[in-house]
Amino acid sequence: MEVRASEAERASIKYKQVEFMLDKKGQEFEGIISGVTEWGIYVEINETKCEGMVRAHSMKDDRYKFDEAKYEIKGLTTGRKYRLGDAVNVVLENCDLQKRTIDLKIPVVVALTMMDLAKKKGIKIDVAGLERELGVPVVAVNPRKNKGIGELKKAIQLTAQNAYKAPSRDFIEN
Repeated sequence: MEVRASEAERASIKYKQVEFMLDKKGQEFEGIISGVTEWGIYVEINETKCEGMVRAHSMKDDRYKFDEAKYEIKGLTTGRKYRLGDAVNVVLENCDLQKRTIDLKIPVVVALTMMDLAKKKGIKIDVAGLERELGVPVVAVNPRKNKGIGELKKAIQLTAQNAYKAPSRDFIEN
């Protein structure tokens, strides 16, 4: 009987958490990784104490491998690690009241620097193609000439709001 009561209590708490987060879609939050599994990471949002999941397949910057012994997932290409207890910024992607799930994502924006040097060496980088391939915003910047910084800031803001649209041209070429 106690087990059923405990399960019912957890289910009702989760329901209320999801209900509370319903109107916060697209907002960015700070959180702590509260669980690590082969299918993703659980994050408890500091501000609300609500827990959601960042699914491994939604982490577009790399492919991640689960290490059960270390309670972490590690990027196969980047080596980036997400460990139990790590602080992360997340964006609320979706809430499903019936399934009692809170789906989160980790916003990623790639900043390409040294585009002028690549151009001098005859290297053509297809920024739009790279963006399509990675599945994340890619912004060319040249900090020395103060080019692209505004576009980078805007891409970061729009990514957090789930509203990023790729630019139609490479502004560095001009």
